Amino acid sequence: MLKLIFMINRAEGMSYERFVDHHRNRHAPLFTSIPEADRYVRGYTVSHPVPAGKYPPRAYDGMTEIWFENWEDHDAFFASENYRTLVNPDEARFIDMASVAVMVTEETKVIPAEGTFGGACCQFDRGDGSPGEVCWVSGETDSPPAPSSP
Repeated sequence: MLKLIFMINRAEGMSYERFVDHHRNRHAPLFTSIPEADRYVRGYTVSHPVPAGKYPPRAYDGMTEIWFENWEDHDAFFASENYRTLVNPDEARFIDMASVAVMVTEETKVIPAEGTFGGACCQFDRGDGSPGEVCWVSGETDSPPAPSSP
């Protein structure tokens, strides 16, 4: 899976608050509204700095992350008519395009984010009074399924 990270700054003359509002409430919904986003994009996030105490001041005003299954999906998305005529023109309305930093990565999860377990566990009666448990992680079980009811 490919992950693209775009570090972005606001367009000249735009307030930080207006930039964040446009990114979250106009651009992100526009991005997700095109059918190619549903077809080719596996994940999409927008993030903005928050006060961080002793950390250095922000270097960028925002970040966008986009996940694609492969380069073919990446190419098809960015070459699509909807991206080129609807989404791409909006970027220059709020982003200083000359200051964009891009990183293309292959993400490796070391500690999954909270809420991304990707599985479920179910406790059940095996039919003979003994308890059983099945856990699914990424579509696989770690114990045999419960016997079917007659």
